[in-house]
Amino acid sequence: MTEHGGAADQSRNIPRSRLDDCAVMSGPVRSASHDEWENAKLRHPVGSETHGVVRIRRPFGVFIELDGSPEVIGFLDIASYNPDPPVLDLPEVGAGVLVEVAFHNEQKKQIRVRVGEPFWNGS
Repeated sequence: MTEHGGAADQSRNIPRSRLDDCAVMSGPVRSASHDEWENAKLRHPVGSETHGVVRIRRPFGVFIELDGSPEVIGFLDIASYNPDPPVLDLPEVGAGVLVEVAFHNEQKKQIRVRVGEPFWNGS
């Protein structure tokens, strides 16, 4: 267990300090370099589907290691998780997920993703 109450580091490539900082949403998170960020955006354009693995699970969403871009964090918030058929809980740590890239958060250098239709579509 970590000092934040989460499981021990379960990632392969994301530096431990980044996982802990993201898990508690406090303190500075090491940003991907400019080149890492630009490459990740090219690999994961808005509207594309990609696969990832859940690395951190919190009540408000999950942090995902996206295939081909371990240096950039993917984030799936609970409002953007609308699988068909519906399920009650967010995916567990270690679960593989197929996601759609919703947008690139330039300030956080984070790729926001969703599963299923956006909640505002009334699905």
